[in-house]
Amino acid sequence: ATSESEVKALTASFEAAAFSVSRSALGGSDGGGIDVALQALLGDLSKPPEDRSKSWSFGINGIDRLMQGMRGGEFMVLAARPSIGKTTLALNFATNLCRVGAKCLFISMEMSVEQIVQRLLSRISGIHGHHFRSNTFTEEERVRLFDSAQVMSDWDMQILEDFGTTPGRLASMARRASSAMGGLDFIIIDYLQLMTAGGDNKGNREQEISTISRSIKSIAKELSVPVIALSQLSRAVETRGGDKKPQLSDLRESGAIEQDADLVSFIYRP
Repeated sequence: ATSESEVKALTASFEAAAFSVSRSALGGSDGGGIDVALQALLGDLSKPPEDRSKSWSFGINGIDRLMQGMRGGEFMVLAARPSIGKTTLALNFATNLCRVGAKCLFISMEMSVEQIVQRLLSRISGIHGHHFRSNTFTEEERVRLFDSAQVMSDWDMQILEDFGTTPGRLASMARRASSAMGGLDFIIIDYLQLMTAGGDNKGNREQEISTISRSIKSIAKELSVPVIALSQLSRAVETRGGDKKPQLSDLRESGAIEQDADLVSFIYRP
């Protein structure tokens, strides 16, 4: 008899193989000689900006100047203590990306789809979240609400909630969204510590987080899509005296997060 975990593993391997075949059929490649890679890079650099390999900016000037955008296969960790605003900033990223036509997948393990959509609608309409809770809108606000909903309905965005998901399920959701949307331009995961690795690593939390971060990087490379994963910081930031600016060692249950990520960004209040 085949166990449930073996069935899930087989399903994941079939999905990966199918995606790999479809990518190869579309001209995908896993690499080759350095002369070929150099020719491709120099050819890309010689094109006008609008024809080069896509780099996605966040629409926030200071951040865009520092990062110069994100490209397919890159993995960024956005870390902060609770209630500092990492989900809000990530939703601002998603809003600005969708406005310029990006195909976005937002995977939430903390908030429901309804809560995410409400936050996005509040952001676009400029109507404070308190009005949604109390359902008290002026006539002018209701008009803005429905106009904003119309704008959002044209976005190429999927929002999925899956509490305590595993890397295998995460990869499956990303592949299916990519197939359904004709490719993905961005994935945002909220947040890393709410995932579980399952299998042999269960119970060893640091090892689990290492497995999870490595899997997220693997998904970014496989789908050639930028991935942002939100992360919590340890309480050491709050208890440390003097300057409380976060550092890599403050990543909660850090394991190999800082090794797998191409970029780690912190939000903090001085």
